[in-house]
Amino acid sequence: MKVIGNSQFQKSLNGALILNYLLKNGFASRIELAEQLGLQPSTITYIINRFLTIDLIRESESKKKQQGSGRPAVKLKLNPDYGKVVGIEMQKNYYSAVTCDMNGKVLTRMQGEYSSARASFEQKLQQVVTTIRNRMSGQLLGVGIAMPGIVHPENATIEESLAHNIKSLSLSEYIEDTFEFPVILENDANSCALHILWEQREHRTPSFLYVLPRFHDPANLPPDFPAVGIGLGIVIEGKLYRGVNHRAGEFRSAFLNRSDRSELAISVQDTRQMKDKPTIKRRLFTEILQNLGFAVSLLNPSSILIGGDIAGDGELIRSILNEELQPTSQYFKHSQCTIETLQDVTYDPAKGAAANMLTELYKVPQAGMPGMSRRIWSHMLANATR
Repeated sequence: MKVIGNSQFQKSLNGALILNYLLKNGFASRIELAEQLGLQPSTITYIINRFLTIDLIRESESKKKQQGSGRPAVKLKLNPDYGKVVGIEMQKNYYSAVTCDMNGKVLTRMQGEYSSARASFEQKLQQVVTTIRNRMSGQLLGVGIAMPGIVHPENATIEESLAHNIKSLSLSEYIEDTFEFPVILENDANSCALHILWEQREHRTPSFLYVLPRFHDPANLPPDFPAVGIGLGIVIEGKLYRGVNHRAGEFRSAFLNRSDRSELAISVQDTRQMKDKPTIKRRLFTEILQNLGFAVSLLNPSSILIGGDIAGDGELIRSILNEELQPTSQYFKHSQCTIETLQDVTYDPAKGAAANMLTELYKVPQAGMPGMSRRIWSHMLANATR
């Protein structure tokens, strides 16, 4: 869908280039922006004046004096307090959320349960957003949602989510009618990978896998459901890979030969007893690591990041690699792929959901802009003073 004209597109393009340069470098003078971005000084002046007027960027005198007796160069920087974004992880019975400033700095964290377990996904979403808005001040620029399942971000469709008992739910019209700001949906493992990408945006980000295992309370599951779910966020050469139909990263063990709801060769009953039986937990970890060995041979990533409910179990993982899976461990080293068991990961999906929203707001427009809705386009920071 065409939503922009050539003149508006060019202004947005130039504005986005300036904002992204300031996001990456912190400070820059008008002269530096013109030289580094290849824009005319008059173009820089026009856009900067627009952004200064609405307080999206601010001026700051450099501590370094220019040669001679002139005034110190005036530096420009983003105003981190211009607005806020919210990232929310929505699991079956609870949510975790963060609010971030314009630089992605986490300002607040919160967790909670839904007012009704029987509420629809739309009702749960509205409840959580309302709760967060009532606790925050300032302008809300957008909300990112992370959730388990097959998610199509470009049209706000949930193809499938076992956790939320969803089969083919389109939220596009609901979001347009309910919220005055953009709301973006994404798979939770993908969101974790987006969090890492945002944190490393100043550097060339290599290929990596983010492994997100979740252990569920059997009491909240139907009797034929396994109590373990695993998702992968796949990043190839600095870009999230979703697959041709958004199913990339759906875990299915190479050792599985059943047709039930399992992702692992371990029986459904064993997954439901795992917390009480350390031997089952060790078997689970072993099977996951064996499958990651195949993933390393297929994708050749530089690292594997293990989060979710396995985070903090680095000692057990190292023990398995050193004892049961020495050939796999040696292959990781041969492929120059490191394994890192993360520690503080409680809010990684929510942080990634916020990063996803920030990425959309700072996006440098390209001709055609596939998947760009009018709502997101109108809220892009480069269009702040259209």
